[in-house]
Amino acid sequence: MKKLVLSVFSILLSLHLLGQTFRPNEVGISYGLYSNSQLYTLVSNVFGSVLYKDYHSSATGAIVAEYYRDLGELISVGGAFAYFNLSTTENEKQNSYNNFSLIPAVKFHWYRRAWFGSYSKLGAGLTFLPWREGKDRFQFNFQVSFLGLEAGPEFLRAFAEVGVGEQGIVVAGLRYRF
Repeated sequence: MKKLVLSVFSILLSLHLLGQTFRPNEVGISYGLYSNSQLYTLVSNVFGSVLYKDYHSSATGAIVAEYYRDLGELISVGGAFAYFNLSTTENEKQNSYNNFSLIPAVKFHWYRRAWFGSYSKLGAGLTFLPWREGKDRFQFNFQVSFLGLEAGPEFLRAFAEVGVGEQGIVVAGLRYRF
C-alpha cells in the first residue's frame, strides 16, 4: 500500500511539473519606422533635391526578424536581422537598393508577468549594403530600445518599443515563446 501511494504521488508530482510553462526561446517579427537607414534617406532627400534637379527617394521601414534565449529571469541574449529597401529617382533613372543588418543584442527584462512585461534592449552589429563597392559595403549599426512593452498570453505577445537604431524609433510586432 505504501508503494502504491508513493507511486501515485510521484506520478501526480511529475504531471504538475509537465504543466509548467518555461519557455526560454522567443522569435519575433516586427516593423519599425524611422530606422537609421530611413533617417539617412530623409536627409539625402533634402540634399539630393538641392544638388540634382530631379531627385526623389523613398524607403520602407525596417522589417525585422528576431531570436532571443533567456539566460535567467532578467537577461536574454540573441539578435535581430533587419531588411530595408531604398528607392531613388535621379534624372528619370530609377534605382532600388536593399540593405541587410545583423545586430546581436542583449535584452534586460524589468517586469515579467503572465500577461504583461517591460524590457530594454541594447545591440550593435553590421549593415550590409550589396550595391556599394569595396570596404563601404559594411557599416556599423546599432539598436537601443529604451522601453519595450509586451502584452498577451505568455506564448504569443504583441509588443511595441521606443528607441533609436536600425530597427527604428518606433517598433511594433508579434513574439512567440517556446
